[in-house]
Amino acid sequence: MTKGHFRAFAYVLGVAALAAACTGDGSAGENDAGTAATTTAPAEPDAPAVADEAPTATEPAEPAEPEPAEPQGPPHIAELAWGNFELSERIAAKLEADERLNFVISLRATGEGGFADSFEHGWQQAAAAAAEEHGVQINARVIGPHAADAESQSAAIEALLSTGDIDCLAVDAANPGLLDDAIDAAADAGVPVFAVGGDSPDSKRFAFHGPDDVEAGRAAGSLVGQWAEDGGILVRVAGVLTGDAADQGSYDLMRGFVAGLSEIHSGVIWANSPEDVESFGYDPVSVYDRIEAWVLDNSDADIVFFTDAGVESLAAVMADQLLYGDMYAVGFHMSPTMAAFIRERLVVAAMVPRHAEQARLAGQACGDFLLQGTLQTGHIIVEPLAVTLDNVEDADWSLPENL
Repeated sequence: MTKGHFRAFAYVLGVAALAAACTGDGSAGENDAGTAATTTAPAEPDAPAVADEAPTATEPAEPAEPEPAEPQGPPHIAELAWGNFELSERIAAKLEADERLNFVISLRATGEGGFADSFEHGWQQAAAAAAEEHGVQINARVIGPHAADAESQSAAIEALLSTGDIDCLAVDAANPGLLDDAIDAAADAGVPVFAVGGDSPDSKRFAFHGPDDVEAGRAAGSLVGQWAEDGGILVRVAGVLTGDAADQGSYDLMRGFVAGLSEIHSGVIWANSPEDVESFGYDPVSVYDRIEAWVLDNSDADIVFFTDAGVESLAAVMADQLLYGDMYAVGFHMSPTMAAFIRERLVVAAMVPRHAEQARLAGQACGDFLLQGTLQTGHIIVEPLAVTLDNVEDADWSLPENL
């Protein structure tokens, strides 16, 4: 063998030895059947990841979008100016079980002259509409003392609360603050409360459906002032009268009337003012006698404003004293008798408070909150309707729904 052949042979042997070493066990890398091996030795538990694995994330993954929540019915928690309200579990259970609901309206007086029929008409109308719309049963009830008595009114509310017989409440307060405790007790017990007629702004009521008394009085004063100016009627002296001088609503009506009339007749002299007016009460006989004395003492008055049903007695006194064309009345009250006085031109305007509409809106608010979860808060103004010679024939003023 030549030296060159020896080198070539040695080179081949070296390559073969190197290939055998690479198989780990000297095999050619095939199994006994001659197919490629598919199993590998298991990795050690703490073996490092191989180089071609995906690197570990260094930032948290984006959270998945939450699935939309299934509707759970009306919201029974309300955020109000005085704090959070939560519906009682008792009422929530009744709603869930479609049990009959109790809507209660508490009036300052249910006797004659208290407009209970008008409030009741609107309350029943709202309850019937909510029952039909939502397919539920609603018992609409009117409570209150025969004559105004805040203590009795509060006691009746609290008695029904104690037996669980109020699921939504509307309250007519004779004066702010008188019924705050009863209203707050209802709200704290998880009963929604609305105000009508007279407001309780510092209580836990949800909303007040009623007039802005100052602006309502101003509207009456402006209307009468414009009527006098258009008719060439000289307004030199005017006066204000009320059944209860301590009543906040009556005071605000008088204050507004003075402002409204004075804006058109700036030189008018006032026989009295909202600050020094006396109380004439509500008994028709005694009211007539006291008004008669006042009219005789102030026979030079051209325009006299009365805040309540006493305007009927005022017009009657004017008729009996034959003051046609010499003295005119205006007031917040309407009835068939008032319509007759308007036709006789003794009453320039009768302002209708629209008690039925106030109660209807409050009853609707009960249904809206309990049955569909919507809510208005604050003061929802119900503007009065002015009845004059131009529109006195437009309605039957004996019907509760028109008052």
